[in-house]
Formats: sequence, structure tokens, C-alpha cells
Amino acid sequence: MTDQRVMVLNNIRGRLNVDLTDPQPEAVVRRRLEKHPRNTVPSRGRGSQEELIAFFEKMLTAMQGSVARVGSFADVPRAVSQYLNVAPVDICINGEVEEMELPWETEPDIHLVPWVAKSSQGTSVTGCLAAAAETGTVVVASSALNPLTLNFLVERHIVILPAERILGSYEDVWDRVRATGRMPRDITFVSGPSCTGDIEMMLEYGAHGPRALHVVIVNERPPDARSPHAR
Repeated sequence: MTDQRVMVLNNIRGRLNVDLTDPQPEAVVRRRLEKHPRNTVPSRGRGSQEELIAFFEKMLTAMQGSVARVGSFADVPRAVSQYLNVAPVDICINGEVEEMELPWETEPDIHLVPWVAKSSQGTSVTGCLAAAAETGTVVVASSALNPLTLNFLVERHIVILPAERILGSYEDVWDRVRATGRMPRDITFVSGPSCTGDIEMMLEYGAHGPRALHVVIVNERPPDARSPHAR
């Protein structure tokens, strides 16, 4: 820890009258972390799986995202082609999507191109760790198969989301993260495309990330049910 950080933290401790020799505060914090107590989960974060999927769609579209539902992973390339509705089109996929071995060859107008960071790329297709129905939020975890640049440095971000990964609340998401037994380097909660209202309160999309977010919900169970970031 740098001298500047030590000075700042000591200043905070002094103002709060923290006694570093007292073990009780640390013990309280450790007990709370071990128990993972839940706050009040809103009713919209509870329900049957179909209800959660429907509410996720409602909330995501309210945030200017878009959704398609398909029966199997084999249907994903067609859904991507229908969403983009242009021909031909270049897309980048991450390692997780590569492992799905999707039949991209069935869509001749889609060209898979390598990802090049710090370049202008139009569309990426990635997986995700989970989704929270209560806010229509996609949860992205970084890993060797999922570099974060593919989630943020494109014009259009397409997410493949197995229906079983749509959970009710943020608390459910964190339970899933803990169940993997390891913490990814980064977890990002994404609600709709990037937008800002900084200038005269006028919403501008694509200011700090993708201009469009499209989620393809797949009813089929993934062949490998492991969490993406745990691979």
C-alpha cells in the first residue's frame, strides 16, 4: 500500500475513532461476509422461471435493449442474422461463443472476423454469466474466454443468454458467483445500451459503449453448465 493511501485511511480511522487494536469490528465484518445476508428482494425479483423471463424482457426493452427467443443454440446464427438485417456483415465472437460450436456456416452473409482491440468493430457476439430479471440486466464476467473489450468497444453487442441463467434478483446473481468457488477479475452489470444525458438532458446512445444491446434467449440447456468465468 502506498504512503498516500495509508495516510488517507489513517485519517479516516482517526475521524471515526477506530481502534485498530480492537478485534471486535473486524470480527463483525467477517461474520457478515460469511453469512451473505440478503436485503429485501422486490416482488418483481421473484416468480416462476417463465415469469422471470417475461419480466426480464419487459425491463430490458424498457431500457432500449431488444430481445429474441430461440429454441436451441443451433438457432442462434439465424437469430443474429435476422437482428442485423444487413448483408454481408462482419461479427466478432469471443472464446466462450467459439466453444458453443454454433453453425455459423448456415448464414453465408455472416463473416466471422478476428477481434482487434482499439479498432473500429461493428458487432460482437458474447455469452454472459447470468441475468437479473428485476432490472432487465445482463451480468458479464471477465475470463480468458471473455475479454471485456468485446462487450464494450463495439457498436452493437449481441448476448447469448441461456434461459436458465435468468435469475430473479441481484442477490441470486451473487449466489451463483459464489457457487462457482472463485471470483472473476471483473463483473459488470449491463442494463441496455450505453447512453448519457449529460448534455442538456438529451439522451445520447453509444456515448461510452455499444449503441445497441440485443439479447438472444436460448431455451435449450447449455451443453456445459459451468459458469463462463469458471472455465
